Amino acid sequence: NGKYIKISGNVTNAAGNTTLAGIGSTGTMEFTGTSSQNYNQGSSNLDLNTVIMNHSGTGVNLLSMMNIKSASGSLTLTNGKIITGVNELVIANTTPGSCSAGNVNSFVIIIFL
Repeated sequence: NGKYIKISGNVTNAAGNTTLAGIGSTGTMEFTGTSSQNYNQGSSNLDLNTVIMNHSGTGVNLLSMMNIKSASGSLTLTNGKIITGVNELVIANTTPGSCSAGNVNSFVIIIFL
């Protein structure tokens, strides 16, 4: 637990919280790519703790739901876009400040159908 992982490529998870056990519960996943990245949690829920967008490419495309857990989860929008497509970005932590406001270079693009 408490692991910090910087990802510059695509994320495809196969076994929910089992695969990335050290990241989900107390760790951090930082997106650092310089070109388009894809995120796919797989068929099982992957509960993320801290997600940091520090991506200089065209964005991170959600190919599945992205779930940031309720107790301590947070989303920091430093650089880069999260593109939801038809998927959900869930930040279950309702504490003020659990999601940064973002800026002109980092935000979430929501696709309404």
